[in-house]
Amino acid sequence: MTTTIALVKEIIDTDQIDSVIQSLIDAADNYLTLVYANVTINATLLNEIGRWFVAHMLASTHDRMGKKEKIGEASIEYTGTFANGLQATTYGQMVITLDTTGTITNAPKRKIKIVAISEDES
Repeated sequence: MTTTIALVKEIIDTDQIDSVIQSLIDAADNYLTLVYANVTINATLLNEIGRWFVAHMLASTHDRMGKKEKIGEASIEYTGTFANGLQATTYGQMVITLDTTGTITNAPKRKIKIVAISEDES
């Protein structure tokens, strides 16, 4: 993936410092390399998916997308939820649209197991 900080900033308005964006580019590159390892996909398209994926990562963490704002007694309501994955941001939705192979949508998700440990009542 050849996504750059400048290419990411073309699609998302962010005040994040370049090192933060670069760390997300690196993480996205590692993830997408793994996800698309056995998939034939046009390199230009993969780079575009990567750029939108980084924007999604920014919008999901550092630059959450506002849904509703209020000036008196300042308040903001954010769009999306963490549980919705790529559907949570417009950038993630673009990733899904650009991925004509369906690979990222069908990428395996980690399963978690929660075990309750009872308290000792003595």
